[in-house]
Amino acid sequence: MKKIVFALIISFGFGISGFAGDVNSTGVKQDSFKAVELYTKACDGGEASGCNNLGWIYERGTGVKQDSFKAVELYTKACDGGDASGCNNLGAMYVNGIGVKQNSFKAEELYTKACDGGNAKGCYSLGWMYEIGRGVKQDSFNAVELYAKACDGGDALGCNNLGAMYASGMGVKQDSFNAVELYTKACDDGNVKGCYSLGWMYENSTGGKQNSFNAAELYTKACDGGKASGCNNLGTMYVNGLGVKQDSFKAVKLYTKACDGGDAMGCRNLGAMYVNGTGVKQNSFKAVELYTKACDCGDAKGCYSLGWMYDNGTGVKQNNIMALKYYEKACNMKYVIGCYNYRELKKRK
Repeated sequence: MKKIVFALIISFGFGISGFAGDVNSTGVKQDSFKAVELYTKACDGGEASGCNNLGWIYERGTGVKQDSFKAVELYTKACDGGDASGCNNLGAMYVNGIGVKQNSFKAEELYTKACDGGNAKGCYSLGWMYEIGRGVKQDSFNAVELYAKACDGGDALGCNNLGAMYASGMGVKQDSFNAVELYTKACDDGNVKGCYSLGWMYENSTGGKQNSFNAAELYTKACDGGKASGCNNLGTMYVNGLGVKQDSFKAVKLYTKACDGGDAMGCRNLGAMYVNGTGVKQNSFKAVELYTKACDCGDAKGCYSLGWMYDNGTGVKQNNIMALKYYEKACNMKYVIGCYNYRELKKRK
């Protein structure tokens, strides 16, 4: 089962602004230590963006010893000095409780200040808070407005999330065509979540004509950019020969990459390849390991598959108690076949 995944991860906004030459190797040889020296001089001289950039360096430990508390201090100075990026980055520290006590209400205040100051990532972050109701009352309409502001300001993640709102009809009238347009913009601007979501739309004929070739191309872009679910979906395209030449060996590689990247569905699909010996040497023990990983990550079908392995003594010693445990877990996650198998095994006992 493939589905669009909303991008709800708070980013720190790639906080570098101003004269970032030494950190980004622009026109000079990269030298983090020199960058620290120059940003320190700028910050001490009242240049707020220098404080923000120095905070970013301390947060990551580039050219200095990593120090989240120092980063918070510098982001605060930057924000107080009128640097909107500093306010956004400080908000992220409060959201995540890094270098400061976690405080979603303070984060909302800082994101608002960043957004009002013209920082597109601040608008995105504030939209995220409204979408999930963190630090503010949940409000999908406000979220849409803020994602739109972020997208218009050049934030690709804002475009992606706005696309997801249109795709689902949250806070706005459902409109798959608008969603496709926004995912396209996000993907073109380098957001791999946008590429993944756009691939899903093409694969499933949502918001346009079904196009497996486009879907495969977009999943490839998402996978190459580190989106694990893109690797999983691309693997399935290779299994079925949709948009690409059928290749089970390639599928195994992609499912492995997805699973290693934390995608539960990728682990489960890889488990199925091992069970059936498709694209890889048959190995039921490895399949059990992979189904366990998928189930532990919340994949209902992974739990069901693990229950089936215990039920049939495949890759593990036959164990009705363990089979019931995993069938029930799958059932509790609304996987109907898990419920059926749970009832049938109960009768057999």
